[in-house]
Order: sequence, then C-alpha cells, then structure tokens
Amino acid sequence: MGVEQTQGDRVSGDKNVITVGDVNATVAAIGVGAKVIYNNVERALSSVEVSEQALDFERRRLAEAVKDYVLRLERQAQPASLDLASPYKSLHEYDIDDAAVFYGRSAAIRALMGNLERDQLTVLHADSGAGKTSLVKAGIVPRLLADGAFPLYVRPYNVPVHFAVKRALLPQLEQTPNLAIASLYDFLRQVTDLLGGERLVILLDQFEEIFTVQSAHARADFVAEIAPCLQDDLLPVRWIFSMRTEWFGQLGTFRPDVRQPFANEFLLQPLKPEEAREIITEPAATQGVTYEPGLVDRLVADLGGEAIQPPQLQLAVSYTHL
Repeated sequence: MGVEQTQGDRVSGDKNVITVGDVNATVAAIGVGAKVIYNNVERALSSVEVSEQALDFERRRLAEAVKDYVLRLERQAQPASLDLASPYKSLHEYDIDDAAVFYGRSAAIRALMGNLERDQLTVLHADSGAGKTSLVKAGIVPRLLADGAFPLYVRPYNVPVHFAVKRALLPQLEQTPNLAIASLYDFLRQVTDLLGGERLVILLDQFEEIFTVQSAHARADFVAEIAPCLQDDLLPVRWIFSMRTEWFGQLGTFRPDVRQPFANEFLLQPLKPEEAREIITEPAATQGVTYEPGLVDRLVADLGGEAIQPPQLQLAVSYTHL
C-alpha cells in the first residue's frame, strides 16, 4: 500500500483510487483490487499444480474461500446495492457499498491507513457511537481492497478469536480438519501464501467483547495464538483491534506476549465542524437538495459546535430531510 494522498475529497493509495462522491470510480477501484487478489490466488494454485501435479484438498478449499470472500466484497460494492433514495444513514452503519458516500472522515481514513503502515498491530478506539464500525467498513476495507490487500472483517463476539478468524473465511471449518486444528500463525501463513505478496489485514471489530463476553481462558488462548503472528516481521499480516476506549487499558493484560499493545493506537475523535458540514451538505447535494443559508451553521452549533457525535448528527439531518 502506498502513501496516502488527498485531492479534494479523494483518499487514495498509489495503486488505485477511492473517490468519495464518485460511485463509479469507487466501484471500479474496488474491482481492480479484487481482480489482483483473485489472479494472485489463481497463480498460486497453478504453480503448485505444475510442481506437484496434485493439490491438497484443504488448500484448494482455502483458496476457493479467499476468492469467494473477495468476490462477495466486490458484489457488495456494486452500484445496484447502493441505496441513494435517502442521502443519510440515520443510525445505520456505513458499509463497503457506502464507500463513495462516506463523507466527513477523510482525515481519519488517512491517519488510520498510516497506522497500518507503521506496525503490525493498530488499535482503533473511541467511545460508543463514534463511528468505528463505519470507519472500518466504509473507509478502510474498500481502500485496502482497492490496493490489492485482503481485508478480513471479523466480529468474534463469543467465539474464540482464532476460530472466528478461520470461520470468517471457512464457515464450514469442520470440513477442513487440518486447518481447524492448525495454529493461527500456520493458518495465516497459508492464506498469505495464496496472496502473492499482498497483505492480509484482519479487522477485529467490537474487540472489547473479548473482555466483556469471553472468558479469561479464551483470552489467554488468543494471546498465545496471536503472539507468534506479531513476532514475525516477515509475515505479511496486519491487525486492527477496534474497541471502545473504556476497555483500551485492558490490552495491558496481553503483555509480555504482545510486547507493545499500546504503541500504535488511533483515537477516533468526534466530528469537527467542517466534517459535520460535509456530512450534512454533500449527500443532500447528490439529490439536488441545498440548505437555506445559515441552517447548516445553526445545525452544527446546536449539535455541539467543535465536537459533534455522529449519531446525533445523523438523526438531526435525517429528520430535516423528511
């Protein structure tokens, strides 16, 4: 992935471009990146077939799972799945099909993509309702995919994290028993072998649930599984733990196995006034709607001025659009 650049509302890497406000360009960029991953997996399969004349059943299942996952993401981003009947999301989260209309978070996207470049583990944290899931799904996932990286979104909930990661790719994990019992490190190594040198980025959402839902034993198992992954600088895997700030300090319990859990954090801030204005005006403009002079400033001031919470903003603008 390259250095992030901006031009207006554009946030891009040096391989491909996601343009907020341009649905066709965004979908095309995602399609190009998806094709890179698909072709890399095909080449990996072909090279093994030529050298060995046989391909392990489970490895083939894994390869097909990677391709299927990428194709699903590409389909989700197609214009037909974009619902622009209402320009606002109310309390619904943004997803990959909203990448072209995900206004107001370009600075956060650039910063978080920069965190991914700096270290294997990035911790994204904020208060509840700050928009972490939307940032991951509509901001980070499409840009990773457009750059040819493989974004694997996982919400473990009450499933041990190392199994949740595997099941995100292989829902019928019991059909591949060797992969089911493989260490997380070995499993991820096999995935990255299929990606032709491109990165695998694992996005663990609602990560505080490892403390609020899962047992101490499950946490210890996860730490033991992820530690070798973080200790190998040659393993092309990046991680994002997305969690509520109130549980951020609990990451200290992962030491010493995870040596520096706090070293590469990103705190998602409330919206700045200019970001809020963009979220108010730009989606409406796609439908030819403009606000009366002074109304946007009045909305921004009423919602908190310098620090605006996304849920309150979405509710307010959704109401004004009725």
